[in-house]
Amino acid sequence: MKKTNSYTNEQKLLLLLDKFIIKLDESGYKKDNVVKNAYLFCVGFFIKYSEAEYAPLLYGSNNILAMLTNALVNPDTQSYRNTEKVSRVLYFYKFIVEYIAWNPVEAEKTFDDEKIKYEKFVIAQKTKLSIDKPRRRGVR
Repeated sequence: MKKTNSYTNEQKLLLLLDKFIIKLDESGYKKDNVVKNAYLFCVGFFIKYSEAEYAPLLYGSNNILAMLTNALVNPDTQSYRNTEKVSRVLYFYKFIVEYIAWNPVEAEKTFDDEKIKYEKFVIAQKTKLSIDKPRRRGVR
């Protein structure tokens, strides 16, 4: 991720999602599985990097739609407009939207499950850090 430090979150999302989709395609996944896994990737990306940026009025899969749409129309990503990367992501964007629209319960459950997993992970990391810190003994 060192090479992508100068990119915006929208640019990172498009670049990483494109690479993720390519890897799934190369692995021989069917389109349905690529779409589900791409949605799962977007959920993880949102929870880890973008959650603070989006309105608390939106929830779950609506945030994913907003994040993806914003990434595709954002002026920062215009330099990718005519590239194959955006074409591939745009192609799967349509199917991700369709997946969310036709499977709202599954999409929300996936979002909730991943959010809970991430929160548990963060709590475990904080607990681990507090345990690993050497305690200072009081000097009299």
